[in-house]
Amino acid sequence: MAFSPKGIFKGEGKVTIAARFLFAIRDDDTSYYTHPEELAAVYKGIWDTVPVSLSVIPFAAPFGQVHPHFRRDDPLNEPLKSLNENQELVCFLQNLLKENKVEILLHGYSHEYKKIRGKWVAECIWKSGKQLREEIMKGKRYLENLLRTKIKVFVPPGNRINSRGIQVIEEAGMNLSGILGPWGDRPLSLAYLTAWARRWSYWLLHKGPYPYVLDLGKHKELVAYSLTPSTDWQKLIKRLELCARIGAPFVVATHYWELIEYPQLHQQLRQLIDLALVKGAKPLRVSECYER
Repeated sequence: MAFSPKGIFKGEGKVTIAARFLFAIRDDDTSYYTHPEELAAVYKGIWDTVPVSLSVIPFAAPFGQVHPHFRRDDPLNEPLKSLNENQELVCFLQNLLKENKVEILLHGYSHEYKKIRGKWVAECIWKSGKQLREEIMKGKRYLENLLRTKIKVFVPPGNRINSRGIQVIEEAGMNLSGILGPWGDRPLSLAYLTAWARRWSYWLLHKGPYPYVLDLGKHKELVAYSLTPSTDWQKLIKRLELCARIGAPFVVATHYWELIEYPQLHQQLRQLIDLALVKGAKPLRVSECYER
């Protein structure tokens, strides 16, 4: 049965008020280590109403920043696990794609972290431009062929990427789920300077991330609002209300495994969906938010 917030969805699930802004769900870390039952436990009854954009790791390392399936001991010597080694998950994702319940985003190549000067650094920061080019291109082709889909959006592991990684995703024809940082993390261009000025002037005036799509010439970027155990719930609600008021896209980024581990978080996601629909949101995939 579809998830049905009060007063919004009836019968076949049609929205009864005009859409005022776009709403999307980004869920990170689907990989070889994911069980179909985990995704179903979180999203069954939700993805019938709101499609879920799954950020998929094509060749997963057996560790990560916080993922309970992963570990960090001697990580770079551990073999990578390709998604097709989990055929049950592959078939599950193929069926969901056919039913238009999910879309696939590229979540790095292996999600590998490397310890540098005592700190764990995400793969799109520590890897060379040559390695990123080879791996991101390979990962995109691999997932598109395996799952018979087109990938349009890149999600950097740890939400960290630099100009080397950006050049690769531009070559691959993808947009970025994320937003540029303080300075120098994107290739220098007039489009970058314009986007940088727009992003940080908004921050100075409104004390928040730029809420609209940022056009950097060869790719576009859109901020995603995190829903994790450390999220300030009231601040997240205010951000949703702002997007509804000004007509900006709202992408909530979460992790299926945290939604399982923290039931309160899962309930908050449902409340967020409910509120978004009450305020006139049009549920879309993350990739569609860049096109409208």
